Amino acid sequence: MSAGVNRVVRFLMRIPARDTSGGYRCYRVSKLREAHLEGLLSHGYSFQEEVLYRCHRAGCRIGETPIIFEDRRAGASKADLGESVRSMILILRLGIVAFLGMDKTK
Repeated sequence: MSAGVNRVVRFLMRIPARDTSGGYRCYRVSKLREAHLEGLLSHGYSFQEEVLYRCHRAGCRIGETPIIFEDRRAGASKADLGESVRSMILILRLGIVAFLGMDKTK
């Protein structure tokens, strides 16, 4: 699922990152202020993609240090089906608006 979300976010939102759904992140506070986070729509797993998208729109540089992701050996995902659907709908909504150039925030 993560690979699919990453592809959708990279394609629709034009975010130059391989991993848009997780990882360790560092932000400049001054740039977060420019990213209009007071208008966040996300309340779940789509939060990371939305913050990354808003930071990208605010002109933040995005860098990555690759990691090796090992498949889960035990346990189950914390995301239930409802949260997964809500997050994907929000990501698609934000992505389509971004792709069509209809996003008014900057």
